[in-house]
Amino acid sequence: MCRYHFSVMVAVSILHGIAHCNDVRSESVNRTGASPQSKVISDSFPFPDNFRSIREQDVRIVGRDAKVASCEKLLQDNLDHPERASVMVEIANLWQISIPGSGIEPDPAKVDEWVRKARDTAKKGSRIWFDVSFRLFYAVFRKTPDAAETILNEVNENSTGPGIDAWTLYHRQILACRRGDLVEAERICRQLQAWDLSPRNRPKDMADVTKIIDSMQLSARQLLMFFTQLREPTVDRQRRIERFCEDYSGSMYIQEFEEHALDHLRSLPVVTADGLIGENAP
Repeated sequence: MCRYHFSVMVAVSILHGIAHCNDVRSESVNRTGASPQSKVISDSFPFPDNFRSIREQDVRIVGRDAKVASCEKLLQDNLDHPERASVMVEIANLWQISIPGSGIEPDPAKVDEWVRKARDTAKKGSRIWFDVSFRLFYAVFRKTPDAAETILNEVNENSTGPGIDAWTLYHRQILACRRGDLVEAERICRQLQAWDLSPRNRPKDMADVTKIIDSMQLSARQLLMFFTQLREPTVDRQRRIERFCEDYSGSMYIQEFEEHALDHLRSLPVVTADGLIGENAP
């Protein structure tokens, strides 16, 4: 027999063996009633492979509790792994989802618990630490603004570049609006609009540039919408919006946000200088 035909026969034999093993495995799964999605964490697989396997499972098939249990087992088996915080974020995400008709509803308390665990576990200054820090900020700034400010202070202390600095500044504006501090909110917004992105001062990292631009635009939009909600006569709110935007008449995005804010203001009941509330503005 020639060497080529012999090799082909060996290859075919191996493939038959693999197919037989798969059949046996499938039969075993069917007998136990386990779903093919119910992948068991293997001690022989590295952490990333096991985590990927868990994330690929369809929560509508295996159920949220099963996915959470798999994540928790992965954490227990890898007490010193540097990517543990990513698994904690995955658990937080699982507790946040809602699937109509499945009985799966969000559990805000568990989301908060696992976001906090992820932040405590992640290395300060890492991408995931910044992500969960801002996520926690949104969870607390309405009810406990002082706690939110502490988070922003810690982010500033561990900043890795101008992108994070700008993003933190924008969130300080959100906090100022929440506290009703109009002067501080406008001051921060103007500081962001004045950010120098000329070629000479532009950050080398494009991710930083994107974050700065996002912060500038979101800051302007948020402040103008904040103006529309002030407890002032309608005409005063309109003038406040127009005066701010006149200072940035060359900015296309501020012109767009001005139109949106004025449209929104017109949709609100008119408030006169005497505090009387009338019909919507024409």
